[in-house]
Amino acid sequence: MKSIYLFTIVSLAGILFFGATDAFAQETGACCLPNLTCMDNITDADCQLQGGIYQGDGSNCATVTCEAPTGACCLPDFTCMDNITDADCQSQGGIYQGDGSNCATVTCEAPTGACCLPNLTCMDNITDADCQSQGGIYQGNGSNCATVTCDVCDCIPGNANNDADINVGDAVYIISYAFKGGPSPEPYATCSGDANCDCQTNVGDAVYLINYAFKGGPAPCDCETWSSLCGTPLRK
Repeated sequence: MKSIYLFTIVSLAGILFFGATDAFAQETGACCLPNLTCMDNITDADCQLQGGIYQGDGSNCATVTCEAPTGACCLPDFTCMDNITDADCQSQGGIYQGDGSNCATVTCEAPTGACCLPNLTCMDNITDADCQSQGGIYQGNGSNCATVTCDVCDCIPGNANNDADINVGDAVYIISYAFKGGPSPEPYATCSGDANCDCQTNVGDAVYLINYAFKGGPAPCDCETWSSLCGTPLRK
């Protein structure tokens, strides 16, 4: 009789053990990894730990196609394109709106930032285009006036080649720009080459510089004077 009881207890223990084992067993399937390769026999949790997308319990790579997720893309002209990958969106200069996003729920707007106006005050939440239309200098997307200084004038009128020294080399640079299609003055297209401070860069500035360098003529004005005459210098 004792042997029968013992057999029954052992049998029940086995059933409980294997039942518990089955209860704690985790299902596995295929996982599409970030590099778009596929991995078999992996749990959902392990797949997500590797940044992958789990394809479902019992799935396998033989029947799975791993493709890059798509979403909406805000293009440079602020129109929206649906069903495009992040990489393809960026290749067109766009801003990807996230996997699964769509243009029906996306608003494509020009990014904004801080703008240094000609009077050297700062304006927040303005687009690059609107800043330039007011003669200002855009400080970059996401910038704000709390961290921007607008009272720095770093243009050197007449220093066309941007070597911090005003001499005949700048006159040669301006002649090349004016007559031979050479590069425009650096870093400010107008201010850096405007030696005579008439708010434009042309051969007259080359003549002015030669007169200054060889004949003791007047020196180009400083940045503050140029700004008062011509407005805040705008970088190229």
